[in-house]
Amino acid sequence: MNRAIRKRIAPPWLLRIAMIGSSVIVVITLAGAATLAVLVNNPEKMKVVLEGAGSRILDRDLQIGEILEVNLDRDIYLQVRDIRLGNPSWADTPDFFRAGHLKVRINLLSIWRDGPIRIDTLNVSDARLALLAPSEHLPNWIFFAADTEQAEGEGESEGLFPLLIRKGNINNSEILYRDSARKVAVNIASMVIRERGEGVPSELGLTGTVNEIPLSATGHIESLAALLTRRDLNFDLAVNWGQLSVEGRGSINDLVNLSGPDLHLEVSAPSSQPLLNLLGVPLTRDGPLYFEGDVTDAQPGLVVNIAGAMSEFNVRLSGKLTRPLELDGVDMAYQLSGPSLAEMGAMFNLVDLPERPYEMSGEIYREGRTVELSNGLFTMGKGRLAIAGRLPNFPQIDDWEAIVEGTHLNLGLFGPLLGVEGIPVIPYAITGELGSTDEGVELVNLQIQGPGTRLGLSGIVGEAPDYVGSRMELELSGENLAYAGKWLGISELPELAFHATGELALGEPGWQLRNGVFETSGLQLGLNAEFDTLPEPGSLNARVNFTSADLGQTLKLYGLELEGLPPFPTVLDGTVRGSLDRLEVVEATVE
Repeated sequence: MNRAIRKRIAPPWLLRIAMIGSSVIVVITLAGAATLAVLVNNPEKMKVVLEGAGSRILDRDLQIGEILEVNLDRDIYLQVRDIRLGNPSWADTPDFFRAGHLKVRINLLSIWRDGPIRIDTLNVSDARLALLAPSEHLPNWIFFAADTEQAEGEGESEGLFPLLIRKGNINNSEILYRDSARKVAVNIASMVIRERGEGVPSELGLTGTVNEIPLSATGHIESLAALLTRRDLNFDLAVNWGQLSVEGRGSINDLVNLSGPDLHLEVSAPSSQPLLNLLGVPLTRDGPLYFEGDVTDAQPGLVVNIAGAMSEFNVRLSGKLTRPLELDGVDMAYQLSGPSLAEMGAMFNLVDLPERPYEMSGEIYREGRTVELSNGLFTMGKGRLAIAGRLPNFPQIDDWEAIVEGTHLNLGLFGPLLGVEGIPVIPYAITGELGSTDEGVELVNLQIQGPGTRLGLSGIVGEAPDYVGSRMELELSGENLAYAGKWLGISELPELAFHATGELALGEPGWQLRNGVFETSGLQLGLNAEFDTLPEPGSLNARVNFTSADLGQTLKLYGLELEGLPPFPTVLDGTVRGSLDRLEVVEATVE
């Protein structure tokens, strides 16, 4: 049941490259073994055979400059110079992989046995691997047309890494990764994998650069075989990238199923900018970076504790994951805080949020399709918004329950998010409730109230996914029409008290406004209308009833002045069609 999830344990492209790499090695090895008896004294002809076999299997151009040595006994030993594997025709660089020198010794029996292919010695120097993932093409590490589809059904085969390298050295080599969003260049001065004997932890070592920033890593793994089978893994690892330090240590019984862990990780740096650049996250403010986390066994599941800070932004997560591979059985508490909600949003490409300090906290629960949020609290300045809710059939809204309560909320700060500017700084109170009837009809009730302003909305929500059948009763009143107009992007309205009511309904053709009434001093406007979309309709068809005790005075209040218009009452009844940019009066009567 976890097949689709298991691919998340390691990057899918890394596992697929390893699969392809093992396929190339097997092809070259078997071809070499099959022809060795005949061609052992003719390296040039053997080179042609190996190039042809590899090119046909991988549908890429494989070139070998020179076979320096080849031998066959219990192992296959191959040493070549100037080996190249081509890129697809769309790539802007000719080689997927090239190496100035490659020396490999493969255990012949491991090719036929179950489990990983055993490479006793691997030496690579002057190599370059180019990983390209443009948006308009499949990544260049996908060699076969059916590779993507086959990967969906390979859950069990991905449980084992395809290669076991007992001793390896990589020198003076480069890995380039490039997609539409980022470019990462890894230069490897030296990389060492060394199995030191029975019962002695294997050594790992790496020196080089990532995006021209110095990189070094040292560590031990109790058994390389454990790394490959992902069982009974014990390790310690220290990585330094520039001034960024990462230390990890611990053990895990079953990495595939994430069971039996005892893991600890620390990350620290005096500057967060290099890491954010590498991850493609927009930089807001730079500052020290520190994260510390522990993952321990809960039997079943995991206990997670993570705390950290980036500059003045803080995060803390603690709780339990009963079924971590499915992100199910979640019971987690969270705390977030920072000096600017706008800067936090920018890191996730959310724009137009307010430049104000914030705090968030709450508890998230998930069991199957039931999702709950309890004790949810968002504060910004004096503003406070509390949320608690439950969706028993997530992501559907059937039988939803929620309560929202807010005080001293400066909603004007979120005006830019809605595309409106100049909203006055006024504190609001919000109360809201979501519920369901015994018949399974979802209900909404929302009240927003500020000094001299009140908005009420209540009604029912239709069935997902189109929500046709939704009906909402609206009531809006206030002491200043000019202020209310700014929320709608309408300027230069008079500072008059007003009252508006109506019913919004969503049907198959679109939205309807029924029994809409707007009243202010000397004016009453009745409106029944049909819209294709909201909040910005592309087309509308409306019946309008307009009553004014003094037409001239009413027009003057709204910025229209007609010379010589006598003070007399006016009643207008008509139909208009079109769009907000271009309305057409279909018919009208004036009394």
